[in-house]
Amino acid sequence: MVFVWLAVCIIAVLLELLTPTALISIWFAVGGAIGILTACIALPLWVQITCFVIVSIVSM
Repeated sequence: MVFVWLAVCIIAVLLELLTPTALISIWFAVGGAIGILTACIALPLWVQITCFVIVSIVSM
């Protein structure tokens, strides 16, 4: 699952680089980083997704 979160981070950063005038997807990269951390400590998938959503929303 770590690789899925890593892909989310990379895609979000690439999308952000393609739209330099506005902050569009960097928040999802931050949420993806938290997803990586929660996956590394082997939390259940629902906890990973919940942390991703909460951190992405708070980052906005």
